[in-house]
Amino acid sequence: MCVQNGQRNIGGMLKIRIMKVQDEKDRYREIEFRGKASDSEWAYGYLIVMPDGSCGIFQFGNFEEGAVDVVPKTVGEFTGLKDKNKKAIYEGDIIQYSDTDKGIIQGKILSQQGCFMLKISPETVKPYPLFILDIAQFEVIGNIHDNPELINE
Repeated sequence: MCVQNGQRNIGGMLKIRIMKVQDEKDRYREIEFRGKASDSEWAYGYLIVMPDGSCGIFQFGNFEEGAVDVVPKTVGEFTGLKDKNKKAIYEGDIIQYSDTDKGIIQGKILSQQGCFMLKISPETVKPYPLFILDIAQFEVIGNIHDNPELINE
C-alpha cells in the first residue's frame, strides 16, 4: 500500500492536504471523512483539524463555501468498503450480518492499530479486522451517533 500526498488551495488562503491511498491492485482512493454538523446534518469530504481541536469538513466540489464545522467526536473515516446494498461503510457505523452458527450479529466499525475493525460486543476481547470478514454480507443499519440503542455496551 502506498500513500500519495497532495495539496489543494482553498480560496487562496488555506491549504489542505489531500491523501490518496494506492492498494496492491494500483487503485487509488481519496481519504474521505464524515462528521455531524451542529444542525445534525452529516457533512462528507476532506477533514481539517484546527490546533484547538475543532474540526471542519470541506465538502466535495464545494470548497469555495469553506468548511462545515462538525462535532469532533462524530468524525469517522470512510473504510473504502461498501455493504451489500452498496452503502459506504464509515468508522462508527453499526453493521449487521447473518452467521450460520450464531444467527444475526451486530457490531460497530472502528479504527484500531492502523486497521478498520469490527467490534461485535463488549465480551469480544479483540475486534476482528475487516479484511478477514465477508464484507458482502454486511448491511449498515445505523451509526453510534444517531442510533446508539442498536449497540449493547
